[in-house]
Amino acid sequence: MGSTEMLSISANHLLEVPISEIRLLMAGRWRRELTHSLSLPGVPDWFCRITTAIESHRVVDEQSHPSADLGIVRIGLHVSRIGENEIWDSMDVTGIPADHWISKVHQFSSSPSTASLAAAASAVDEAGANLRLDSPLFPWPVAAALQSLDSGTVTHEDLSKPSIVGDLQAWRSIEASWTGILGFKELTGDLADSIQGSHSFLPYAAASGRFVGNWSDESSSQWISTPCDAISECRSNVSRAGLAHLILTVAVHGRRHDKVPKEEIQYLKTLTEYSLAHEGSAELGWLSRLKSLDDETVLWLDHVGKKAAGRIWLFRAPAAAFRAWVSDFSLTGLGAILCSADLSSLNRTAQGKVRREWKDVRAGIISDARRCALASLAISSFAPCADMDDWRDRLSALAGGVRVGAFQPDEVVGQIHLSHDPLQQKLILAFLDSLDGADGLKYDVWERAYERLVSDQISVLTNIDFASTRV
Repeated sequence: MGSTEMLSISANHLLEVPISEIRLLMAGRWRRELTHSLSLPGVPDWFCRITTAIESHRVVDEQSHPSADLGIVRIGLHVSRIGENEIWDSMDVTGIPADHWISKVHQFSSSPSTASLAAAASAVDEAGANLRLDSPLFPWPVAAALQSLDSGTVTHEDLSKPSIVGDLQAWRSIEASWTGILGFKELTGDLADSIQGSHSFLPYAAASGRFVGNWSDESSSQWISTPCDAISECRSNVSRAGLAHLILTVAVHGRRHDKVPKEEIQYLKTLTEYSLAHEGSAELGWLSRLKSLDDETVLWLDHVGKKAAGRIWLFRAPAAAFRAWVSDFSLTGLGAILCSADLSSLNRTAQGKVRREWKDVRAGIISDARRCALASLAISSFAPCADMDDWRDRLSALAGGVRVGAFQPDEVVGQIHLSHDPLQQKLILAFLDSLDGADGLKYDVWERAYERLVSDQISVLTNIDFASTRV
C-alpha cells in the first residue's frame, strides 16, 4: 500500500473526527511538503481543500479589501463573499453522507438560504468546531450564526427565521458595506443585531487579516481605550477574543520601544483576559516595558497564570517578575508564566533560591504538585541532575506538572538545559515517554525535542586537527 492510499484512508476517517481536531492531526511532517500541492490521486477533494485552507495565508491589500484603523497601524480584512468561496463552492462531496457537516456546509454554499444556513450551522455546532480557530473555514453567514449561538444571542430555533438571521438578500446587503475603513462597531457587531437593525457588520472571527501600510510612532492617547471600550461591548465572545488578541499584538510589537503609561495598564490586563477566552492565547511582551511591577500586577499575573498556564507567553520577562516569584514560590501562576520566558537568565541570587526550593521539594517539605513541578523545571533550566535519584525526582515532578496544568510539554522541552549532559538528554526523552495523548503531546513537541538533542550531540568538540588531514 502506497502513501497515497494511506492518505486516502486517513482522510475518510477524518469524517468521524471533531472539526477542532483536524488542525491537530495535520501537525505531521508530511503536510509541510504537500500543503501547496495536495492534488494526489485517491485523496478526496474535500480533504485537499480543507487542509489547504487551514494552512494557507491570503493576500490582503488596501485597494481591494476593507480595513480597520488601529491607531498605530491598519489591518486589511478579507472575508469570502457568498458565491466566491474557493473552499466550498466547487467542492466534490461524493461519498460524504448527506447529514454530515461537510455536506451541509457545501449545500449552503451551493444554495444559500435561511434553511440551508440553519442546517449547516447546527451540523457544524454538533461536530465540535473551535470557533476561535475554525471560523475562517466556513462561509461567513455560517460562522456568524455559530458565533451568535455561542454568545446566546440566537437559539437553534432562531436559525430558521429570516427576520433574525437574514436571507440571501440581507447577506448581500451586509457584504455591500465592506468597503473603505471600518470602525470597531462593525467588527464587534452581531448577525442578528445587524439584520434587525440594518447595521453594518463584518464577522471578524471569520476574516483573514494582514497589517497594511506602515506602523506609526504617533497615535492618539485614545488608541487603546477606544478599541478596548468597543470590544467590551462586543456580543460575540469569539470576535471579542480575536480582536483583543489583535490589539495586544499591536501593543506589544507596534510600541515595543515605548514605556507603558500607567493609564494603559488596566486596558492591557482587560485585553489579555478577553484574549484568553475560548482557549485563546496572549503575549505579555508589554510587561517588559513597565517601569516597575507593583503588587497588584504581580497578583493579577498569578491569577491569570493559574487559569491559563501554557497559553500565555513572555519571551523576555522583567527582572521584577523573577524577583517576585523567587521571593514567594507559592505564586504558581506567576511561575507558570515565567516558564515561557528564558529561565536560564536567572541571576545567581535567584538560582540559589531555586536550588533551596528544589531541596525542600525533594525533602518532602513542599507537596503542592504545581509548585514542585515549577521548581523542577526552573532548576533543570540551569543545573544538570546531580545523580539518578535527582533525575527520577525531576522526571516525576515534570510529568506531574503537565497533568495538573502547570505548563505544557513543549515548555519543558525548550527549558531543559542540555550542555552535552547525558542525564539531561535522557531527562527530555524519559519525560516525553512518560506522557500520553491525553497530556497534550503533539508531533511538533517530539520534533522540537529531537532537534534540540541532535543539535546538542553534534556540537560536542571532537578535538580533531583537520589541518593535518589536508593533502
